[in-house]
Amino acid sequence: MATANQTSNETIEHVGKKAAVQRCNLFHIIESTWIVVEHQWPQGNEGQWFILPTCIRHVQDDTAFVVTRDILSNSSTDLEFFKVNDIASLLLVPIRNPKVPSITIGFLSFTSNVPREWTPGDKVLLELARDLVSTTLCHPDIFINLDHEIVHLSATEVHARLSNEQHATVDQIVVLFEKIRRQSKIKDLWMSFGMSAFKNKLARFIISNQTIVMALPAFPFKSRNTNSNVIGTLPDMGEVLALANLNLFALQVSEVYPPGCKILVVSDGRVFNDLYPVSDVTVSVYTRYIHSLGQGQLQFIGLDQMFSSSTENQFKRDAIVQLYGGNVETVNRKLKEDAHFHQVYIAFKIHLRKDIGELRRPAAEKAKIMMIRNDSYSELVRLLFPHHVRLSIHDHSSAEKISVHLVGDSIITPWHGVAMKQKDGTWTITRKKTALEMGCVLEDAMSSTSREDILCNDLKSLNITQNQFFSSLPFYREI
Repeated sequence: MATANQTSNETIEHVGKKAAVQRCNLFHIIESTWIVVEHQWPQGNEGQWFILPTCIRHVQDDTAFVVTRDILSNSSTDLEFFKVNDIASLLLVPIRNPKVPSITIGFLSFTSNVPREWTPGDKVLLELARDLVSTTLCHPDIFINLDHEIVHLSATEVHARLSNEQHATVDQIVVLFEKIRRQSKIKDLWMSFGMSAFKNKLARFIISNQTIVMALPAFPFKSRNTNSNVIGTLPDMGEVLALANLNLFALQVSEVYPPGCKILVVSDGRVFNDLYPVSDVTVSVYTRYIHSLGQGQLQFIGLDQMFSSSTENQFKRDAIVQLYGGNVETVNRKLKEDAHFHQVYIAFKIHLRKDIGELRRPAAEKAKIMMIRNDSYSELVRLLFPHHVRLSIHDHSSAEKISVHLVGDSIITPWHGVAMKQKDGTWTITRKKTALEMGCVLEDAMSSTSREDILCNDLKSLNITQNQFFSSLPFYREI
């Protein structure tokens, strides 16, 4: 490999195996085209990757450099460090095909303005970053790439490309979605901004004739409070009903839009469980049950899939914070400036106090740690799934994240409560204590006299009878 390469007015100098992990981008090759699957981390570094058929161009402020495919392809070692115009430092890390190590299937790049030595800690983070690359390559059905041109169209240009029939399709999907959308009690921007942004995202999929994809971080683990909140540690009728409802919505979208709709559930239990504490084994079992329902329009992923090479769960939790830049200062600022962010923090505090009897001050401290991790994990989800419509079970304005109901109009999640079938035949989620105070009776949907009715109607979008995990589906019935 040449030690220097001239490309227009930029000079790329190969200077050895140093690195500065201030910024990392993941990208890989699909059909001889460079596709970005990560844009940047940690937060605070400006810049954008532009995809071209023959090169990658990174523009930061007034400094631009080009790395040609030839330079990348001729990289012979696992760590190659470049200095660009004596300003930016670029580390290229080839990702090899596990079955044919001589073939490079993608690259990681780390850039910084200040070179420093490659440290053992950086190497560990690198392995996790490589895991993310492997995950994107192993799950092409989950990591969706829209055409570069479509992604960068303005909202006006997208609108202009829609036919009258496609406009009608967008409107039909909005009507379906509004049935599950949860209105914010703090500041709801759906009518003024959220709906048009939602339509804009839908339109990009529709003019590309691609499956519409949505992402929902949820289904962590059951509350520890089996006296007042939940029945036990395993998913029950509440979780299955929630997933059936999500699947049903996606199926309804598919009826009006043939390429269909997929909802990706991003499991987040591993991010928080040590703070309650709930054991890693308990989270694994709960998640295994949830992921077993990956059928129809539902998809699942979590930290275990993203960071598959590490068996140390605490390291995975620490890594998302290190890689995605969450910190106390940022959280404190957001708590003051963002009412919805503050509401999530309050909810975490309440869960800690009610679920495990945490005292006020320790609960507040733990809740801030949870918000740091939550902020970092949200950034990870945003970067890995930039084109997905972002859903949330928390109260949001609909500007960036859109809140949804999982069961009826209840704001209690299945993992913090129990499913209750009301006298009028509708379902809701309530606390176990509330159900008992109402005189509700505990039933099992898999063995009760109403089994066929529940399976054929309430859970009709999921084939639960063939699932080896759910031999029991407890719920409460109002009498």
